Amino acid sequence: MKTEIIILGGLSLLGLSIAQAVAGEPSLRLADSVVTGTGFAVASLMSPGSTTRIDEDDLRRRSLADVSELFRDIPGVVLTDADTPGMKRISIRGESSRRVTIRIDGQTMTDHTDYGTPLLIDPAMIERVEMVRGPSSVINGSNAIGGVVNIITRRGSDGPLASYVGGGYYSGTQGYRSNAGLAGSAGGVDYRLSLSRSEHGERRTRDVGELTNSSYDNESAALHLGYRRANHYLAFKAERFDMSAGTWVEPAPGASLRLDFPKRDQQRYALFHEVTDLGPVVKKLSANGYWRTVDREFSNSVQTQLPPLAVTSDSLDDQRTRGLALQTELELFSEQTTLLGLEYMDDELGSDKLSSTTVSTPMGPVRTTSTAQQQASQRTWSAFLQQDWALAEDWTAYLGGRYYRVKSELEQSTERAAVDSQDERALGSLGLVYSPAPHWAVRANLAQGYSYPNLNQLYSVVTASNRVHYGNPDLKPERAQVLELGWRYEVPRVTADVVLFHTSASDYIDRQRVTDTPAGYQPPSSARLEQWQYININEASTTGLEIAVEWRPDWFVQPHAAVSLSRREFDYGNGYATWNSGLPAASGTFGLRAYAPFWQQLDSELDLFIRTASGAERKGADRSVEDRESGYATLNLAMTFDYRERLSARLLLGNLLNRSYRPLGEMPGLKRHLDTELTLTF
Repeated sequence: MKTEIIILGGLSLLGLSIAQAVAGEPSLRLADSVVTGTGFAVASLMSPGSTTRIDEDDLRRRSLADVSELFRDIPGVVLTDADTPGMKRISIRGESSRRVTIRIDGQTMTDHTDYGTPLLIDPAMIERVEMVRGPSSVINGSNAIGGVVNIITRRGSDGPLASYVGGGYYSGTQGYRSNAGLAGSAGGVDYRLSLSRSEHGERRTRDVGELTNSSYDNESAALHLGYRRANHYLAFKAERFDMSAGTWVEPAPGASLRLDFPKRDQQRYALFHEVTDLGPVVKKLSANGYWRTVDREFSNSVQTQLPPLAVTSDSLDDQRTRGLALQTELELFSEQTTLLGLEYMDDELGSDKLSSTTVSTPMGPVRTTSTAQQQASQRTWSAFLQQDWALAEDWTAYLGGRYYRVKSELEQSTERAAVDSQDERALGSLGLVYSPAPHWAVRANLAQGYSYPNLNQLYSVVTASNRVHYGNPDLKPERAQVLELGWRYEVPRVTADVVLFHTSASDYIDRQRVTDTPAGYQPPSSARLEQWQYININEASTTGLEIAVEWRPDWFVQPHAAVSLSRREFDYGNGYATWNSGLPAASGTFGLRAYAPFWQQLDSELDLFIRTASGAERKGADRSVEDRESGYATLNLAMTFDYRERLSARLLLGNLLNRSYRPLGEMPGLKRHLDTELTLTF
């Protein structure tokens, strides 16, 4: 209850102050544009969906031990880590992370696991980030039920040679990060090379202390090469990100459990070609292709006293993805854009598993071992169209559609017979924006989302703890649609975005315990292992209000706020529905930002802010409580210093009051801690 009071009280005071400041404000349409919501560049004010842009200024002021921290203060966004630090994922409007599409330079990063795609990229390579909250499968492909995050990476610099070195220290994990890079451009050629390395120890919390097996480390390298001639631009990108991490498991009486991800390595090679101004009709033609590999190693061991059981399993997965996209922007009608696109993506997943089970009996321990191999693939073809229409001087409509054809195939498996599944689907979206003045707009948006089951949900057999989870080749795709009503206001002193939304989703994929081994699968190695299978079991509806406000008066201190108020109901399809879906009813950030020049060459920014969320509880299909966390509020101070655009420093004093807290879906929060980062540019 206290956290709701903090949120609502802070919002009311800020709203009253802004209302007084808005009167007589000069109008100005901000130059920032977004691409992710419509497929082509549109002023952020005129985007039909709920979009957020994180630009260079936002990146500059953040201390980023983890790139996912960029998104923590966006209304409707929740971070999850499944107790594995360094591999945070994004949940939007209560949708799980596997229902959020992650794109890098417009290319989809798939991840055929239960958790969704983690954000694994060097922050120094990011130019900007665009996020769409809510279903966006018409423009951004399958899995965009919750929304989409598009990370746009940097190209070369303005001069022939620029370089940087940087480092950071993070007291909450006794961790460090170091990075360095070169960039430049000359004679039509531009380039960038970036290297980074980080290592973090055990996470330090106030009540629990050091979290056992919560350390992680990673290293990355990225290369960009581009060449421009006349109206053509050709670019090659190569990225590698290697990571290893442990998983903290909350101690349970009578059981010992350890999970590790000794390896999660990924590589991506991409080629881009863009041509502009081909004639009065063809404004842009672009093509890109990419090859991506992900190698995962997972280790699981569990020991229980009752029943006396010991299970160990090791799994090595290798995922290979090939993608190709063609897109053209046409001007068939005066000052109106027609977007046509084709996309193809081919995922191949191979896995090798070794399992061992030891059962204590009166005759002594009995040990059984088993091995398994699997090869599966999923191919997706799609074509899409997006059209903007200037209905009148103040009205703009956006009409979009996409056709999908997906085919999945279990080509080889030692655990069941080969099988395949497929689906065809047509989706649509309709947006309407009314902007009678250049500084404000209202919008209405109706959009659909679509998520086809991944290869793990369709075919795999996965052992975790004392459970065996079976895939289900008869799964239906998840579907969703959203209706949004929004208002945006942008002037030099005030930026505000308010959206009311309702999302309805069906055919959710969940897991249900089964008494017998599902048809087509081999029985488990031990009869004492619980058996579960993926099924289409539930529906969900979410209604919410998202508010983001920033006021920039000519004062020493400038207030800002971002608030999300949401209700989410699960209907499990078995006669049971609940509002306890794991989504906090209220969350937000309230702060006071100040710009304090110490002397002429030094720019500084200080931000004292409260980050808060109400308590949340999640109940399963059997009405049992699966997870519950109390509300919390933390006080934080962020500081940024820039000297002649050469030396920059970022400091974060987190959890200043040393509160004990744990957001739902994350590990226990850090105790009072200090993050420091320095970057020197030559």
